[in-house]
Amino acid sequence: MNDTLSYLELLDLPENKNIKPFDFIEKCPFCGSPIRINDNETYAFCSNEQCPELVIGTVERYLKKLDIKGVKKSTIRKLYDEGLIENILSLYSLDYAIIKNIPGLGEKSANVIKTAINSKVPYDYELLAGIGMEDFGLSNAKVLCSEYPIYEIMANYEDSEWISSLYNLEGFSNIKINKLLRDLDKNYNLIADLFNTIDYKEIKEEMKNIKTDKFYTFVVTGDLETWKRDEFKGLLMKMGHKLVGSISKKTDYLITNDTNSGTVKNKKAMELGVPIINEEQLKELLGL
Repeated sequence: MNDTLSYLELLDLPENKNIKPFDFIEKCPFCGSPIRINDNETYAFCSNEQCPELVIGTVERYLKKLDIKGVKKSTIRKLYDEGLIENILSLYSLDYAIIKNIPGLGEKSANVIKTAINSKVPYDYELLAGIGMEDFGLSNAKVLCSEYPIYEIMANYEDSEWISSLYNLEGFSNIKINKLLRDLDKNYNLIADLFNTIDYKEIKEEMKNIKTDKFYTFVVTGDLETWKRDEFKGLLMKMGHKLVGSISKKTDYLITNDTNSGTVKNKKAMELGVPIINEEQLKELLGL
């Protein structure tokens, strides 16, 4: 089949003649509220912010953003069903005496949940990304919080001069900024309560203590021996560096333990003159 066929041409193919259009659901299968489509029609969502599955999913996403392990979605559902979770903030006021007596959980699970949540001291950008604002992930949150502490963001998000400064931040387009401002306003109380409740670290303050003359952009190919890929990415982010997926002229180093391999990334790096280093050389470069 020709990959360049248009949608209408595909519909006109003999094998597609009997295919009927899919009738998309109009109501949420969990709470019965109307289903909405986002502005650029890339996803559908329940319009009821109190929909049980929406609340459970929001809490699950928050835990993933903060890399809090040990609290499964099935556990979150049980906590919700018992009335212990209403939103993200509820995670920090759980009654563990009640959790010990929930069928299927018990004392061991209660201790696991308590340890997982209370042992994590997140960065401000992790909390902001964990809220679940549209098109605003960890990378965007880190860029924003590296420039402005959370109290300054929340105090100035309606100030036109401050808003203008956001256009100077990497990855902040007009569309992204408008979504951010909308969702900061929408989630103002949750953000304020969350940051007033939880002990957190400021990435902007930590960046001041990093003794480096330059922040690098890295690409990795192959397996790492010292770190898991997610751990390595987190380490670089903490130090102010970037880990991206593809080689370009903006790449400072390609990291690989087989510097002479014939991989696509190695060839691209050599073509563009990007230095290729191994883990030991990386440690020396970053003082690890």
